[in-house]
Amino acid sequence: MKKVLLATAATALFSGTAFAQATDTVEMTVSASVAQECSVEQPDNVNFGQLAINQDPGEEALLLTQGRISDYQDIWISCNYGANMALAATSMVNQDQANDGPDAADFSDTIPYRMELNNSAGVNSTVFNRMSFDTLTNSGDNKTNTDAFHDQASLLLRYVPRPDLRPLAGNYLGTASITVGGV
Repeated sequence: MKKVLLATAATALFSGTAFAQATDTVEMTVSASVAQECSVEQPDNVNFGQLAINQDPGEEALLLTQGRISDYQDIWISCNYGANMALAATSMVNQDQANDGPDAADFSDTIPYRMELNNSAGVNSTVFNRMSFDTLTNSGDNKTNTDAFHDQASLLLRYVPRPDLRPLAGNYLGTASITVGGV
């Protein structure tokens, strides 16, 4: 009898919890923010070395004979939002002397070059298209990206021979820049 009474009491206890109980649900907002960020990996400085000139006397004396020189580098370029990209550069300028003598028309104290930036995916990339800047014409490309991007791009700086150029002796220096940022 004790067992039957205990079983009945246990059944009554468990059957009481089967009734519906009141519930309450609340919602909350969870948020964060991420700052806009663009970055360009620092490329190595480029030295085209000593450019060859014609050392023989005559009509073509002192003209540049150096062939094309190229410097390729891979650099990371990233923006976590759609951003502008721009290239800029200055011709290499003689640091030792200026071209202002009586025979200035035959000599130059600047040496132009070309800069190119190519995406890693090629021509049909959605990251950005090939961009270039030419210091001879002082012209280049700007690009507005509509989306965020992260790419290991190929940077090319190229000395392009100008057979009509007689450079002054000395050391030449120019600057090149890649800018990414606000739209």
